Amino acid sequence: MHERCDGETCREIHEAPGNQVPADVNVSPSQQVSGEPYSIETAHLISGVVNGSIYVSAPEGRQLTYSLYTAPSMGSVAVDASTGAWQYTPTQAARLHAGLANGSQTDRFIVAVSSPEFSIDVTVDPTIAPASFSVHEVPIAGRGNLTGLAVTENHAYVNARGRGVIVIDATTNTVIGEPLSIDGYGYKVAVRPDESHIYVATCWPSAGMVLEIYPPTNTVTSIVSVDGYPEDLAVSADGRRIYVVGHPVYSNQPPGSVTVIDAVSKAVIGEAIPVGHGPLGVAVTPDGARAYITNGDDGTLSVIDTATNTVTETIDVGTFPWKIAVGKTPRGVRGYVTMHAEENGSVAVIDTMANAPVGEPIVVGRLPAGVALSPDGSLLYVANMADPSVSVIDTSTNAEIVKMYLNPVVDWIAVSPSGSQLFCITGDKVTVMSIVPAEYRFSNDRQRGSTMKEL
Repeated sequence: MHERCDGETCREIHEAPGNQVPADVNVSPSQQVSGEPYSIETAHLISGVVNGSIYVSAPEGRQLTYSLYTAPSMGSVAVDASTGAWQYTPTQAARLHAGLANGSQTDRFIVAVSSPEFSIDVTVDPTIAPASFSVHEVPIAGRGNLTGLAVTENHAYVNARGRGVIVIDATTNTVIGEPLSIDGYGYKVAVRPDESHIYVATCWPSAGMVLEIYPPTNTVTSIVSVDGYPEDLAVSADGRRIYVVGHPVYSNQPPGSVTVIDAVSKAVIGEAIPVGHGPLGVAVTPDGARAYITNGDDGTLSVIDTATNTVTETIDVGTFPWKIAVGKTPRGVRGYVTMHAEENGSVAVIDTMANAPVGEPIVVGRLPAGVALSPDGSLLYVANMADPSVSVIDTSTNAEIVKMYLNPVVDWIAVSPSGSQLFCITGDKVTVMSIVPAEYRFSNDRQRGSTMKEL
Protein backbone atom coordinates (compact mmCIF):
# COMPACT_ATOMS: atom_id res chain seq x y z
CA MET A 1 0.00 0.00 0.00
CA HIS A 2 1.31 3.46 -0.84
CA GLU A 3 -0.03 7.01 -0.70
CA ARG A 4 0.19 10.13 -2.86
CA CYS A 5 -0.87 13.58 -1.68
CA ASP A 6 -1.63 16.56 -3.90
CA GLY A 7 -2.68 19.70 -2.08
CA GLU A 8 -5.62 18.86 0.15
CA THR A 9 -6.36 15.50 -1.43
CA CYS A 10 -4.65 12.22 -0.62
CA ARG A 11 -4.91 9.18 -2.87
CA GLU A 12 -4.24 5.86 -1.23
CA ILE A 13 -3.75 2.84 -3.51
CA HIS A 14 -4.45 -0.43 -1.79
CA GLU A 15 -2.72 -3.35 -3.50
CA ALA A 16 -5.34 -6.05 -3.33
CA PRO A 17 -4.35 -9.72 -3.10
CA GLY A 18 -5.12 -12.52 -5.53
CA ASN A 19 -7.44 -11.64 -8.40
CA GLN A 20 -8.55 -8.37 -6.81
CA VAL A 21 -8.04 -5.20 -8.80
CA PRO A 22 -6.40 -2.16 -7.13
CA ALA A 23 -8.79 0.76 -6.62
CA ASP A 24 -7.92 4.45 -6.44
CA VAL A 25 -9.78 6.38 -3.76
CA ASN A 26 -9.73 10.17 -3.46
CA VAL A 27 -10.31 11.27 0.12
CA SER A 28 -11.23 14.68 1.45
CA PRO A 29 -9.35 15.24 4.73
CA SER A 30 -11.18 15.10 8.05
CA GLN A 31 -10.03 15.55 11.63
CA GLN A 32 -12.63 13.01 12.75
CA VAL A 33 -11.18 10.00 10.94
CA SER A 34 -8.28 7.87 12.07
CA GLY A 35 -6.20 7.11 8.97
CA GLU A 36 -7.33 7.59 5.39
CA PRO A 37 -10.35 5.73 3.99
CA TYR A 38 -9.77 3.27 1.17
CA SER A 39 -11.66 0.83 -1.03
CA ILE A 40 -10.95 -2.67 -2.30
CA GLU A 41 -12.58 -4.04 -5.43
CA THR A 42 -12.85 -7.39 -7.18
CA ALA A 43 -13.83 -7.47 -10.86
CA HIS A 44 -15.63 -10.35 -12.52
CA LEU A 45 -14.10 -10.48 -15.98
CA ILE A 46 -17.00 -12.28 -17.68
CA SER A 47 -19.95 -10.27 -16.35
CA GLY A 48 -17.94 -7.08 -15.79
CA VAL A 49 -19.54 -6.65 -12.34
CA VAL A 50 -17.20 -5.13 -9.74
CA ASN A 51 -17.76 -5.71 -6.01
CA GLY A 52 -16.02 -3.58 -3.43
CA SER A 53 -16.10 -2.13 0.07
CA ILE A 54 -15.23 1.24 1.54
CA TYR A 55 -13.28 1.14 4.78
CA VAL A 56 -13.34 4.10 7.16
CA SER A 57 -11.76 4.04 10.63
CA ALA A 58 -14.13 5.98 12.86
CA PRO A 59 -14.01 6.46 16.64
CA GLU A 60 -15.14 3.35 18.49
CA GLY A 61 -18.88 3.00 18.83
CA ARG A 62 -19.71 5.41 16.01
CA GLN A 63 -22.21 4.04 13.51
CA LEU A 64 -21.39 5.06 9.96
CA THR A 65 -23.87 5.53 7.12
CA TYR A 66 -22.92 5.20 3.46
CA SER A 67 -24.89 6.83 0.64
CA LEU A 68 -24.28 7.46 -3.04
CA TYR A 69 -23.45 11.13 -3.55
CA THR A 70 -22.49 11.18 -7.24
CA ALA A 71 -23.50 8.38 -9.63
CA PRO A 72 -21.10 6.85 -12.17
CA SER A 73 -21.41 7.97 -15.79
CA MET A 74 -20.67 4.64 -17.50
CA GLY A 75 -22.63 2.20 -15.36
CA SER A 76 -24.71 1.82 -12.22
CA VAL A 77 -23.79 1.20 -8.60
CA ALA A 78 -25.59 -0.01 -5.48
CA VAL A 79 -24.17 0.95 -2.07
CA ASP A 80 -25.03 -0.81 1.20
CA ALA A 81 -26.00 1.97 3.60
CA SER A 82 -24.74 0.21 6.73
CA THR A 83 -21.58 -1.62 5.58
CA GLY A 84 -20.12 0.43 2.73
CA ALA A 85 -20.12 -2.58 0.41
CA TRP A 86 -20.83 -1.62 -3.19
CA GLN A 87 -21.51 -3.33 -6.50
CA TYR A 88 -20.75 -1.58 -9.77
CA THR A 89 -22.06 -2.74 -13.15
CA PRO A 90 -20.58 -1.09 -16.24
CA THR A 91 -22.73 -0.64 -19.32
CA GLN A 92 -22.03 -2.99 -22.17
CA ALA A 93 -21.05 0.01 -24.27
CA ALA A 94 -18.44 1.01 -21.66
CA ARG A 95 -16.96 -2.52 -21.72
CA LEU A 96 -16.66 -2.50 -25.51
CA HIS A 97 -15.01 0.93 -25.43
CA ALA A 98 -12.57 -0.42 -22.84
CA GLY A 99 -11.85 -3.38 -25.10
CA LEU A 100 -10.86 -1.01 -27.88
CA ALA A 101 -8.80 1.31 -25.70
CA ASN A 102 -5.12 1.10 -24.89
CA GLY A 103 -4.64 0.70 -21.16
CA SER A 104 -7.21 0.29 -18.39
CA GLN A 105 -10.45 2.26 -18.24
CA THR A 106 -12.20 3.38 -15.07
CA ASP A 107 -15.47 5.02 -14.12
CA ARG A 108 -16.03 7.20 -11.04
CA PHE A 109 -18.60 7.60 -8.30
CA ILE A 110 -18.61 9.35 -4.91
CA VAL A 111 -19.93 7.89 -1.67
CA ALA A 112 -20.80 10.11 1.29
CA VAL A 113 -19.74 8.52 4.61
CA SER A 114 -21.27 10.12 7.67
CA SER A 115 -22.09 9.87 11.35
CA PRO A 116 -23.69 12.41 13.69
CA GLU A 117 -20.22 13.92 14.30
CA PHE A 118 -18.66 14.07 10.81
CA SER A 119 -19.04 13.48 7.10
CA ILE A 120 -16.54 12.75 4.33
CA ASP A 121 -16.78 11.99 0.63
CA VAL A 122 -14.95 8.98 -0.79
CA THR A 123 -14.28 8.92 -4.54
CA VAL A 124 -14.09 5.43 -6.03
CA ASP A 125 -12.73 4.68 -9.53
CA PRO A 126 -13.93 1.15 -10.38
CA THR A 127 -12.16 -0.68 -13.17
CA ILE A 128 -14.19 -1.33 -16.34
CA ALA A 129 -13.58 -4.92 -17.43
CA PRO A 130 -12.77 -4.75 -21.18
CA ALA A 131 -14.86 -6.83 -23.57
CA SER A 132 -15.11 -7.71 -27.24
CA PHE A 133 -17.15 -10.05 -29.42
CA SER A 134 -16.67 -13.75 -29.99
CA VAL A 135 -18.44 -15.01 -33.13
CA HIS A 136 -19.94 -18.51 -33.57
CA GLU A 137 -21.96 -19.95 -36.43
CA VAL A 138 -24.84 -22.40 -36.14
CA PRO A 139 -25.47 -24.11 -39.52
CA ILE A 140 -29.12 -24.64 -40.44
CA ALA A 141 -28.68 -25.72 -44.07
CA GLY A 142 -31.68 -27.30 -45.77
CA ARG A 143 -34.13 -26.03 -43.17
CA GLY A 144 -35.93 -23.51 -45.39
CA ASN A 145 -36.00 -19.73 -45.63
CA LEU A 146 -35.17 -18.25 -42.19
CA THR A 147 -37.53 -15.35 -41.55
CA GLY A 148 -37.52 -14.53 -37.84
CA LEU A 149 -36.16 -15.40 -34.43
CA ALA A 150 -36.70 -14.86 -30.72
CA VAL A 151 -34.26 -15.47 -27.89
CA THR A 152 -34.49 -16.53 -24.24
CA GLU A 153 -31.46 -16.93 -22.00
CA ASN A 154 -31.16 -20.64 -22.81
CA HIS A 155 -32.74 -21.01 -26.25
CA ALA A 156 -33.15 -19.30 -29.60
CA TYR A 157 -36.24 -19.97 -31.70
CA VAL A 158 -35.73 -19.56 -35.45
CA ASN A 159 -38.59 -19.59 -37.92
CA ALA A 160 -37.83 -21.69 -41.02
CA ARG A 161 -40.60 -20.78 -43.41
CA GLY A 162 -42.41 -23.87 -44.56
CA ARG A 163 -40.44 -26.15 -42.22
CA GLY A 164 -41.39 -25.08 -38.70
CA VAL A 165 -39.55 -23.51 -35.77
CA ILE A 166 -35.95 -24.54 -35.12
CA VAL A 167 -34.75 -24.58 -31.51
CA ILE A 168 -31.12 -23.72 -30.72
CA ASP A 169 -29.45 -24.40 -27.38
CA ALA A 170 -28.06 -20.93 -26.60
CA THR A 171 -25.53 -22.33 -24.12
CA THR A 172 -23.88 -24.65 -26.65
CA ASN A 173 -24.94 -22.98 -29.93
CA THR A 174 -26.29 -26.23 -31.37
CA VAL A 175 -29.62 -27.18 -32.94
CA ILE A 176 -31.89 -29.28 -30.73
CA GLY A 177 -33.76 -32.09 -32.47
CA GLU A 178 -36.15 -31.57 -35.38
CA PRO A 179 -38.07 -28.33 -36.11
CA LEU A 180 -41.31 -27.79 -34.25
CA SER A 181 -44.16 -28.45 -36.68
CA ILE A 182 -46.54 -25.53 -37.18
CA ASP A 183 -49.47 -24.80 -39.48
CA GLY A 184 -48.90 -22.43 -42.37
CA TYR A 185 -45.86 -20.48 -43.47
CA GLY A 186 -44.30 -18.90 -40.43
CA TYR A 187 -42.94 -15.38 -40.56
CA LYS A 188 -41.85 -13.77 -37.31
CA VAL A 189 -41.29 -15.01 -33.77
CA ALA A 190 -41.61 -13.25 -30.40
CA VAL A 191 -41.08 -14.39 -26.82
CA ARG A 192 -43.06 -13.51 -23.73
CA PRO A 193 -40.89 -11.53 -21.25
CA ASP A 194 -41.18 -14.26 -18.59
CA GLU A 195 -40.09 -16.75 -21.29
CA SER A 196 -43.13 -18.91 -20.59
CA HIS A 197 -44.42 -18.87 -24.18
CA ILE A 198 -43.21 -18.30 -27.74
CA TYR A 199 -45.45 -16.68 -30.38
CA VAL A 200 -45.16 -17.37 -34.11
CA ALA A 201 -46.94 -15.31 -36.77
CA THR A 202 -48.03 -17.48 -39.73
CA CYS A 203 -50.42 -17.45 -42.66
CA TRP A 204 -52.25 -20.25 -44.48
CA PRO A 205 -53.79 -20.34 -46.99
CA SER A 206 -55.28 -16.84 -47.09
CA ALA A 207 -55.56 -15.88 -43.44
CA GLY A 208 -53.13 -14.85 -40.72
CA MET A 209 -52.64 -16.70 -37.44
CA VAL A 210 -50.56 -16.42 -34.28
CA LEU A 211 -49.50 -19.71 -32.71
CA GLU A 212 -48.59 -19.97 -29.04
CA ILE A 213 -45.85 -22.50 -28.22
CA TYR A 214 -45.15 -23.82 -24.72
CA PRO A 215 -41.33 -24.28 -24.54
CA PRO A 216 -41.10 -27.07 -21.91
CA THR A 217 -43.02 -29.42 -24.19
CA ASN A 218 -42.46 -27.55 -27.49
CA THR A 219 -46.15 -27.92 -28.34
CA VAL A 220 -48.67 -25.48 -29.82
CA THR A 221 -51.12 -24.50 -27.07
CA SER A 222 -53.33 -22.00 -28.92
CA ILE A 223 -54.08 -20.57 -32.37
CA VAL A 224 -55.52 -17.07 -32.83
CA SER A 225 -56.69 -15.68 -36.19
CA VAL A 226 -55.48 -12.16 -37.05
CA ASP A 227 -56.19 -9.55 -39.71
CA GLY A 228 -54.26 -9.86 -42.99
CA TYR A 229 -50.87 -11.48 -43.58
CA PRO A 230 -48.81 -11.02 -40.39
CA GLU A 231 -45.52 -9.22 -41.00
CA ASP A 232 -44.27 -8.67 -37.43
CA LEU A 233 -45.38 -9.00 -33.83
CA ALA A 234 -44.34 -7.69 -30.41
CA VAL A 235 -45.25 -8.59 -26.83
CA SER A 236 -45.79 -5.94 -24.15
CA ALA A 237 -43.36 -5.83 -21.22
CA ASP A 238 -45.98 -7.26 -18.84
CA GLY A 239 -46.65 -10.13 -21.24
CA ARG A 240 -50.40 -9.44 -21.37
CA ARG A 241 -50.75 -8.07 -24.91
CA ILE A 242 -49.50 -9.16 -28.34
CA TYR A 243 -49.47 -6.65 -31.21
CA VAL A 244 -49.51 -8.17 -34.70
CA VAL A 245 -48.82 -6.10 -37.83
CA GLY A 246 -50.77 -7.29 -40.86
CA HIS A 247 -50.64 -6.62 -44.62
CA PRO A 248 -53.89 -6.69 -46.61
CA VAL A 249 -54.53 -10.12 -48.13
CA TYR A 250 -55.16 -8.52 -51.53
CA SER A 251 -53.42 -5.45 -52.94
CA ASN A 252 -56.68 -3.59 -53.61
CA GLN A 253 -57.69 -3.75 -49.94
CA PRO A 254 -57.28 -0.85 -47.46
CA PRO A 255 -53.98 -0.03 -45.69
CA GLY A 256 -52.39 -2.32 -43.12
CA SER A 257 -53.65 -3.01 -39.65
CA VAL A 258 -52.66 -4.11 -36.15
CA THR A 259 -54.45 -6.92 -34.34
CA VAL A 260 -54.27 -6.85 -30.53
CA ILE A 261 -54.40 -10.19 -28.70
CA ASP A 262 -55.02 -10.78 -25.00
CA ALA A 263 -52.19 -13.21 -24.18
CA VAL A 264 -54.06 -14.55 -21.13
CA SER A 265 -57.48 -15.26 -22.65
CA LYS A 266 -56.02 -15.97 -26.14
CA ALA A 267 -58.69 -13.73 -27.68
CA VAL A 268 -58.55 -10.77 -30.07
CA ILE A 269 -59.38 -7.45 -28.42
CA GLY A 270 -61.81 -5.33 -30.47
CA GLU A 271 -61.42 -4.60 -34.16
CA ALA A 272 -58.12 -4.47 -36.03
CA ILE A 273 -56.52 -1.01 -35.82
CA PRO A 274 -55.99 0.69 -39.23
CA VAL A 275 -52.46 2.03 -39.75
CA GLY A 276 -50.48 3.12 -42.83
CA HIS A 277 -49.57 1.43 -46.09
CA GLY A 278 -47.00 -1.34 -46.10
CA PRO A 279 -46.60 -1.83 -42.32
CA LEU A 280 -43.42 -3.77 -41.55
CA GLY A 281 -42.45 -3.46 -37.89
CA VAL A 282 -43.86 -2.96 -34.42
CA ALA A 283 -42.42 -2.14 -30.99
CA VAL A 284 -44.01 -1.33 -27.64
CA THR A 285 -42.73 1.18 -25.08
CA PRO A 286 -41.39 -0.27 -21.79
CA ASP A 287 -44.44 1.02 -19.89
CA GLY A 288 -46.78 -0.51 -22.45
CA ALA A 289 -48.55 2.82 -23.06
CA ARG A 290 -47.80 3.10 -26.78
CA ALA A 291 -47.05 0.89 -29.76
CA TYR A 292 -45.12 2.18 -32.78
CA ILE A 293 -45.70 0.82 -36.29
CA THR A 294 -43.38 1.41 -39.27
CA ASN A 295 -45.32 2.09 -42.47
CA GLY A 296 -42.80 1.35 -45.24
CA ASP A 297 -44.80 2.67 -48.18
CA ASP A 298 -45.86 5.89 -46.43
CA GLY A 299 -42.54 6.82 -44.81
CA THR A 300 -44.29 7.21 -41.45
CA LEU A 301 -44.77 5.76 -37.98
CA SER A 302 -48.24 5.16 -36.57
CA VAL A 303 -48.44 5.78 -32.80
CA ILE A 304 -51.07 3.65 -31.05
CA ASP A 305 -52.45 4.52 -27.61
CA THR A 306 -52.72 1.05 -26.09
CA ALA A 307 -55.35 2.17 -23.57
CA THR A 308 -57.82 2.99 -26.36
CA ASN A 309 -56.25 0.97 -29.21
CA THR A 310 -56.42 3.95 -31.55
CA VAL A 311 -53.82 5.75 -33.65
CA THR A 312 -53.21 9.09 -31.95
CA GLU A 313 -50.30 10.42 -34.03
CA THR A 314 -48.51 9.84 -37.30
CA ILE A 315 -44.79 10.71 -37.48
CA ASP A 316 -42.99 11.45 -40.76
CA VAL A 317 -39.59 9.74 -40.72
CA GLY A 318 -38.46 9.51 -44.36
CA THR A 319 -38.02 6.97 -47.11
CA PHE A 320 -39.00 3.37 -46.39
CA PRO A 321 -38.88 2.81 -42.61
CA TRP A 322 -38.34 -0.91 -42.04
CA LYS A 323 -38.06 -2.12 -38.42
CA ILE A 324 -38.14 -0.37 -35.05
CA ALA A 325 -36.77 -0.94 -31.54
CA VAL A 326 -37.97 1.03 -28.51
CA GLY A 327 -36.42 1.07 -25.04
CA LYS A 328 -34.78 2.97 -22.20
CA THR A 329 -31.42 4.51 -23.05
CA PRO A 330 -29.07 7.05 -21.41
CA ARG A 331 -31.02 9.71 -23.33
CA GLY A 332 -34.44 8.55 -22.19
CA VAL A 333 -36.93 6.25 -23.88
CA ARG A 334 -36.06 6.29 -27.57
CA GLY A 335 -37.27 4.62 -30.73
CA TYR A 336 -34.80 3.56 -33.42
CA VAL A 337 -36.11 3.10 -36.97
CA THR A 338 -34.04 1.51 -39.73
CA MET A 339 -34.37 3.42 -43.02
CA HIS A 340 -34.01 0.73 -45.67
CA ALA A 341 -31.86 2.51 -48.28
CA GLU A 342 -29.37 0.88 -50.65
CA GLU A 343 -27.04 3.85 -50.27
CA ASN A 344 -26.73 6.09 -47.21
CA GLY A 345 -28.50 3.68 -44.89
CA SER A 346 -29.45 5.26 -41.60
CA VAL A 347 -31.42 4.95 -38.37
CA ALA A 348 -33.93 7.63 -37.38
CA VAL A 349 -34.06 8.38 -33.65
CA ILE A 350 -37.50 9.08 -32.15
CA ASP A 351 -38.11 10.97 -28.90
CA THR A 352 -41.07 9.05 -27.51
CA MET A 353 -42.06 11.91 -25.19
CA ALA A 354 -42.41 14.37 -28.06
CA ASN A 355 -43.23 11.69 -30.65
CA ALA A 356 -40.87 13.33 -33.12
CA PRO A 357 -37.47 12.63 -34.69
CA VAL A 358 -34.59 14.01 -32.65
CA GLY A 359 -31.10 14.89 -33.88
CA GLU A 360 -29.52 13.70 -37.08
CA PRO A 361 -30.10 10.13 -38.34
CA ILE A 362 -27.38 7.65 -37.38
CA VAL A 363 -25.33 6.63 -40.43
CA VAL A 364 -24.99 2.85 -40.70
CA GLY A 365 -24.50 0.39 -43.57
CA ARG A 366 -26.46 -0.37 -46.74
CA LEU A 367 -30.03 -1.65 -46.54
CA PRO A 368 -30.37 -1.60 -42.73
CA ALA A 369 -33.09 -4.03 -41.66
CA GLY A 370 -33.28 -5.67 -38.22
CA VAL A 371 -32.62 -3.54 -35.15
CA ALA A 372 -32.31 -4.39 -31.44
CA LEU A 373 -31.40 -2.68 -28.16
CA SER A 374 -29.29 -4.24 -25.42
CA PRO A 375 -31.26 -4.76 -22.17
CA ASP A 376 -29.27 -2.00 -20.43
CA GLY A 377 -30.07 0.38 -23.30
CA SER A 378 -26.44 1.31 -23.92
CA LEU A 379 -26.03 -0.53 -27.24
CA LEU A 380 -28.02 -0.45 -30.46
CA TYR A 381 -27.48 -3.25 -32.98
CA VAL A 382 -28.36 -2.68 -36.65
CA ALA A 383 -28.31 -5.42 -39.30
CA ASN A 384 -27.04 -4.04 -42.62
CA MET A 385 -28.24 -6.52 -45.24
CA ALA A 386 -26.13 -5.38 -48.20
CA ASP A 387 -22.75 -4.94 -46.47
CA PRO A 388 -23.33 -7.48 -44.81
CA SER A 389 -22.58 -6.32 -41.29
CA VAL A 390 -23.90 -5.41 -37.86
CA SER A 391 -23.35 -1.83 -36.69
CA VAL A 392 -22.82 -1.62 -32.92
CA ILE A 393 -23.81 1.85 -31.70
CA ASP A 394 -23.31 3.63 -28.37
CA THR A 395 -26.74 5.11 -27.58
CA SER A 396 -25.25 7.78 -25.29
CA THR A 397 -23.51 9.37 -28.29
CA ASN A 398 -25.31 7.72 -31.25
CA ALA A 399 -21.85 6.91 -32.62
CA GLU A 400 -20.77 3.56 -34.04
CA ILE A 401 -18.36 1.66 -31.78
CA VAL A 402 -17.54 -1.08 -34.26
CA LYS A 403 -18.95 -2.74 -37.36
CA MET A 404 -18.89 -6.54 -37.41
CA TYR A 405 -18.78 -8.06 -40.90
CA LEU A 406 -20.66 -11.35 -41.29
CA ASN A 407 -21.41 -13.75 -44.15
CA PRO A 408 -23.33 -13.96 -46.44
CA VAL A 409 -26.13 -11.57 -45.47
CA VAL A 410 -27.53 -10.19 -42.19
CA ASP A 411 -31.26 -9.89 -41.78
CA TRP A 412 -33.11 -10.39 -38.49
CA ILE A 413 -31.43 -10.00 -35.12
CA ALA A 414 -32.38 -10.53 -31.45
CA VAL A 415 -30.61 -9.97 -28.12
CA SER A 416 -30.62 -12.41 -25.19
CA PRO A 417 -32.31 -11.19 -21.96
CA SER A 418 -28.92 -10.76 -20.24
CA GLY A 419 -27.51 -8.90 -23.24
CA SER A 420 -24.55 -11.26 -23.45
CA GLN A 421 -25.46 -12.63 -26.90
CA LEU A 422 -26.77 -11.25 -30.18
CA PHE A 423 -28.33 -13.78 -32.57
CA CYS A 424 -28.31 -12.93 -36.28
CA ILE A 425 -29.91 -14.70 -39.22
CA THR A 426 -27.16 -14.89 -41.83
CA GLY A 427 -28.42 -16.79 -44.86
CA ASP A 428 -28.83 -20.49 -44.06
CA LYS A 429 -27.26 -20.22 -40.62
CA VAL A 430 -27.50 -18.29 -37.36
CA THR A 431 -24.48 -16.28 -36.29
CA VAL A 432 -24.06 -15.64 -32.56
CA MET A 433 -22.08 -12.62 -31.37
CA SER A 434 -21.18 -13.10 -27.68
CA ILE A 435 -19.75 -10.39 -25.43
CA VAL A 436 -16.63 -11.91 -23.86
CA PRO A 437 -13.58 -10.70 -21.92
CA ALA A 438 -11.24 -8.85 -24.26
CA GLU A 439 -8.71 -11.60 -24.87
CA TYR A 440 -9.27 -10.56 -28.47
CA ARG A 441 -9.53 -7.05 -29.83
CA PHE A 442 -11.53 -5.80 -32.77
CA SER A 443 -9.70 -5.70 -36.08
CA ASN A 444 -10.12 -2.92 -38.61
CA ASP A 445 -9.61 -5.53 -41.32
CA ARG A 446 -12.72 -5.44 -43.52
CA GLN A 447 -12.11 -8.98 -44.71
CA ARG A 448 -15.33 -10.85 -43.98
CA GLY A 449 -15.05 -13.56 -41.40
CA SER A 450 -11.90 -11.98 -39.90
CA THR A 451 -13.26 -9.29 -37.64
CA MET A 452 -11.06 -9.87 -34.58
CA LYS A 453 -7.42 -10.52 -33.98
CA GLU A 454 -5.53 -11.99 -31.07
CA LEU A 455 -3.72 -9.60 -28.74
